[in-house]
Amino acid sequence: MKTSSGLDANHVLPTASWPGGTFASYHVYPYYPDFLQYQPSLQHSVFDGHHDPYAAYVRALQHHHQRVMPVMISEFGVPSSLGSAHPGTLGRGQGDHTEKQAMRMDAQMLREMPNLGMAGAFIFEWTDYAPIPVTSRPAARDGWRQLELVMDKPWWLPVTHRHTAMEFSNVGLLRYGYWTPGQSSYDSLALWHLDGATLDLRIPWAMAGMSDPSSHQALIPQGGFRASSVTIPGIGITISSDGGSVQNTGTVRWDNWPRVRYQERIKVGAAVIRSAFAAVSGRS
Repeated sequence: MKTSSGLDANHVLPTASWPGGTFASYHVYPYYPDFLQYQPSLQHSVFDGHHDPYAAYVRALQHHHQRVMPVMISEFGVPSSLGSAHPGTLGRGQGDHTEKQAMRMDAQMLREMPNLGMAGAFIFEWTDYAPIPVTSRPAARDGWRQLELVMDKPWWLPVTHRHTAMEFSNVGLLRYGYWTPGQSSYDSLALWHLDGATLDLRIPWAMAGMSDPSSHQALIPQGGFRASSVTIPGIGITISSDGGSVQNTGTVRWDNWPRVRYQERIKVGAAVIRSAFAAVSGRS
């Protein structure tokens, strides 16, 4: 039997043996917790000239702890990932933002923190994907079957006494552009482009249904938000155009890997974040 209990940080207070004091720490994203989108009391609060449920929730946390201890938002932000894992308020979901868009959104939230009474805030982001059960996939359209992922499951809302609908993201839409910074038509969310007769295509492993590409593990949806994995030799690629015959172009194969190789760079739009940090620290 599972049991749970709440712990109010207001009851964790400094003593003579710990004179340094305490503070409340929260992870608050514009896409989590889910009730940011549904709780009526958060939908009507106006900050910076517009309704902002996220700012309303952060302010509510500050009110709960005021005159007891400072509040720190130890995680917030939005990812510039390929695809979104979860919808959010004011269009600030968990991914599918260009690097410029993500930097601008993070800067906006960071600049709000002092005005909302926060003692500090840390930008952080991470993303993951959830496959939809085979039985829940939408019907084929014009001969094509959409590839959609679940972004949020249905919820029963006890405050408003209504059910929410399951939310999907169509990851089968491939965005055109170039993904090398500084190149013409650069788009950090681009998935394909054509150079002469050569088609360059990139698909995130999770969107290709891989649970662990480093060991060739593919995800097998089993319905009811359950899944298992199976080892595959590779990923087959077929091409069809304008209703023509399907052409098998071969199989993409790769070796297992023990570590991921990467190269660091400064994201496009980072200057906006730099200015926001300077502003909240009083150095602008």
